This record gives sequence, structure tokens and C-alpha cells, in this order.
Amino acid sequence: MSFSFKRDGTLIGPPRPTAIKVEGDAKAKKLFVDAATTALQNCLPLTFSAKLAQGIAGNVFTLQFASPK
Repeated sequence: MSFSFKRDGTLIGPPRPTAIKVEGDAKAKKLFVDAATTALQNCLPLTFSAKLAQGIAGNVFTLQFASPK
């Protein structure tokens, strides 16, 4: 998933799935993406120091979520 933060530790828009490698049909892939999005959102907002907030805001981060085998 790719996403960017605002200075206040919330996301700029919804996270974007970048590569989905999940066995199964489109429904299984959607369920996986929904679960990954929920997991990310449950960790927010993050708390940044003032200096870190200045440098982190707007940068794109990519986090890999792996499906169990």
C-alpha cells in the first residue's frame, strides 16, 4: 500500500494498493485490500515531532502487507 501523511499524522487521501498478490478471485483480493487498509487506519493518527512533521508531510511511503499462506 502506498500512502502519504499530513503533518498532523493523518493520511492524505486513502491508501492505494500498489501490487496485489493474493490467491483467489477478485472478492478475495478486495477483502485483503480492505483488511490491509483497516489495519493501517487503526494505527492512525501517528504523532510526529514538529521537525519530523515538516519533513514527512507529503512524502509517499509504501508498506508491504503479506497474505498468510
